[in-house]
Amino acid sequence: MSIVVKPKKKPKKSTLDKKAIALWSKIIRRNGYCERCGKSTGKLDGHHIMGKKGALRFELRNGVALCFKCHMLMAHSDSAEEVKKYLKWVEVYKADDWDYLLSLKNVMVTRSVEWYQDNIQRLQKILEAL
Repeated sequence: MSIVVKPKKKPKKSTLDKKAIALWSKIIRRNGYCERCGKSTGKLDGHHIMGKKGALRFELRNGVALCFKCHMLMAHSDSAEEVKKYLKWVEVYKADDWDYLLSLKNVMVTRSVEWYQDNIQRLQKILEAL
């Protein structure tokens, strides 16, 4: 009697995406305080400055740690004025990264299983080095 070995299934992109986003967020939140208001108690969120699309999805320069209040009342506010204030703060606070982020804002990438795996591996190495 022979043993049948099934080929290893390719992981789902959605599973890999969740893992990579969790690593990205953990790195972004590593300092333990809101980068906008300085609050160090409560839940922190890893916020994408330019959104999660394209080449910026797992880019660490595209992230900022925000408390719930700053995240919801500024970055995701219904008030255009609050969002404008937040973006002005980002331009000043992340001045070194702002032009870089703008240059990659519309760059699209093919989200293959290998792309996710490469990003997971890169983020794990960064996290281990912290």
